Amino acid sequence: MKLKNITAAFSAACLVGVGLIASATGASAVDGQQYLGATALPAPGGLLTSVSGVSTEFSPTTSYAQANNTGGSGDMWDPGVYAVGLNPNNLHTFWADWSTNTTPTLFVNGFTDRAHQLVYAKTVEVEPCEPGNGMTFTFSANAANIVNPAYSSEFDTGSVITVEINGTVIGSANTSGHTAADLIEITGFAAVPDGTLDIAIYNDGQAYGGNDFGISNLSLVQNGVCTPPCVPTVKGVWFNYTGKYSGGNVTPPALNDPKWHALPATPGGEHALSLRGFNKPYNPGADKGKGDWFVWKDLGTTCPA
Repeated sequence: MKLKNITAAFSAACLVGVGLIASATGASAVDGQQYLGATALPAPGGLLTSVSGVSTEFSPTTSYAQANNTGGSGDMWDPGVYAVGLNPNNLHTFWADWSTNTTPTLFVNGFTDRAHQLVYAKTVEVEPCEPGNGMTFTFSANAANIVNPAYSSEFDTGSVITVEINGTVIGSANTSGHTAADLIEITGFAAVPDGTLDIAIYNDGQAYGGNDFGISNLSLVQNGVCTPPCVPTVKGVWFNYTGKYSGGNVTPPALNDPKWHALPATPGGEHALSLRGFNKPYNPGADKGKGDWFVWKDLGTTCPA
C-alpha cells in the first residue's frame, strides 16, 4: 500500500479538555512510552464501549456477513454503522478486498444526516508535568477510503477525517481521490497537559455513496521525560522550653538555651498546639510555667527532591 503523509503541529502550555470517556493510563516518566497502540481498538469483532474506555456516535453492526443492498437490516450497508475487522469486503459487497490485512481496523459507514460525527474518542491520563519542560506527545493514525476501486468512479465523494486533542485540531485527511490501496497518515503533536489528553476523531463527510472509511494504527507516543510540578513543602522546627523562666525581656530565651527542645512538627501540625493550650506566644514580664513556651523556627519553603 502507498503511504501518504498529512501533518499538522500543535503546541501550547496548557490544553483544555473536552470531557470524553476516560480510559488509558500510564506513568509519564518514560520517554517513548506508547499510550494507544494495541490497546486502541478491540480485536476484530469487538465493540467500542465505555467499558473499554472508547466512545463513539456510531452503532455496531449486527451482522458480520457481507452486506448486499439490504438497508435497514443493521448490517454495514446502513449509514452510521461500524465494525472492527480485517477485510472490508467481508462486510460490504462494494468495499475493497484486503484479504492479506492483519491489522485490526475500524470500518465505518458514515452518516448522511449530520456533520462532525464522533467516530472515536478516548481519554489518556498522564501525570501533570512542570510547565515549560518541553515534553510533547505525538499522535498518528491511518485513514483509508475502503470503497472497492472498481466502484471509485461512481462513489468517489470520500470522507473528511479530523483528529482533535483536547478540542484542538492536530491533523486531518480527506479520503476523496484516494483508493483503498492508500493509507493516509494523520499525525500531529500536543504539549504536556494538566493530566489528560482527550483524543477525538470526527468525520464530516455526509454523502450516501463513498462516505466509507477505515481507521487503524492509532498511536500516542510520549516525547521526553516528565518533570512533576513542584509541590512546595514548608519546613521548620517547633521548640518547647521545658524550664521555668521569668523576666522582662522582649524576646524569649535564645534557642541555644539547653532548656529548649526541638519537636519534629509543622505549624499547627501533629502536636495540635492550640488544642493543648501550648500555643502561648512569648509574653515579656510574665512567668512561664514548665512546658508553656513554644517557638517555631522557619527553615524555609522548598520543593521535594
